[in-house]
Amino acid sequence: REASMGSFLLSQLTEITTPQYFKEVLSEKVKAISNINTNLEIHILRVKPEIATKNAKIIIKHTTKILQSLIKNKEKFPVLLCFLYQNLSDKLCKKFPTEDIFQFLMGYIFLRVIGPAIVSPVKYGLLSKVKGSGGNRALVLVSKTMQMIANQSRYSDDYPAILNEYMDNKTEDMKELIRFIIVYIYHTYIY
Repeated sequence: REASMGSFLLSQLTEITTPQYFKEVLSEKVKAISNINTNLEIHILRVKPEIATKNAKIIIKHTTKILQSLIKNKEKFPVLLCFLYQNLSDKLCKKFPTEDIFQFLMGYIFLRVIGPAIVSPVKYGLLSKVKGSGGNRALVLVSKTMQMIANQSRYSDDYPAILNEYMDNKTEDMKELIRFIIVYIYHTYIY
């Protein structure tokens, strides 16, 4: 987690190789989220439970659209990053043979690659600016939900239960995407 040369280089490589991919695959979905003008608070101690549930449904709708777009366009994921993640997977499996390396990579790819593009769409060239007053918060909540799916985490009881049900139902979709990124493309170009 500390700022090593390896982390810096991975971040730079990601920023170089992903903008066109994200622009093509995510820009319309991220634009729709950024135009949200309402506060999408989902913590039931901060808003009425029915409002939190209504807002959670909006977050789920947008998260689903992004995840579907990523899966539909998985063949377009930058090949250089696929090779990198395959190599990283091989090295981690040798160093930590009893650990769930796939789970680590799933969390890593969303934390360091996909999440930043959603949370910082201007930096990644998806938008010129976030327009809606609730847009930044909505982008963060969508990214957080996707990251929690990748990490197989759960929201606490202070959040609508439908979020955890949704995340449980989307874990396999997320695994399909990551499996493709670290396995399929590598074998397609090597063999």
